[in-house]
Amino acid sequence: SLNLTYYLDPDFLFRFGYSKGLTRAGFGDLNPSISVSPAGGTGSLGNPDQRPLRADNYDLSIERYFTSTSYVSLGVFDKQLDGFTYGVNDCETVPFSPNPSIVVSPCTGNQYLITRSVNAGKGYARGVELAGQTFFDFLPGMWRHFGAVASFTYLDAKNDVNFGSAATPRVVSVSLPFQSKYNYSVQGVYDDGKLSARLVYTWR
Repeated sequence: SLNLTYYLDPDFLFRFGYSKGLTRAGFGDLNPSISVSPAGGTGSLGNPDQRPLRADNYDLSIERYFTSTSYVSLGVFDKQLDGFTYGVNDCETVPFSPNPSIVVSPCTGNQYLITRSVNAGKGYARGVELAGQTFFDFLPGMWRHFGAVASFTYLDAKNDVNFGSAATPRVVSVSLPFQSKYNYSVQGVYDDGKLSARLVYTWR
């Protein structure tokens, strides 16, 4: 990783970050054994040929500090992904296994719906984040110990996934799973040096 900071003045700065990451698949995803659930008509199969997930990450932010406890920041990020892991479904007959109690569509006969871990092609996760924090220390009495923190993130994340085979590829650009395009968080803060409390609301 590489991290650089440039100060326009003591309270106004730019940050740039680059990092290269590598994450190996879990042992369960690499294990070539197959397991089935006759009652559910489903199963899973590991893939020992999986490659690690690799990522080149770029981050750039502008930050302005108004007091020792108040700031606002704007950041953009771009993560170039290669090898994200997906579960791809196929209908298969599993030798030496009991026939499934139910047949899950689109499977037929005595087939199981088998989920196999595969590497996706190249993809990206990029977006922008706006954040800020302030304390109301200009107010009298106990009110000066109250503050607020807020952030908003927009994320666009997609990957190319081959739902076919190496011989007859069927590549589809799909959104990364479990990612939200819009996220925001609002916090109410109290801190007087003896008591610290936060009330947080997050939406995605």
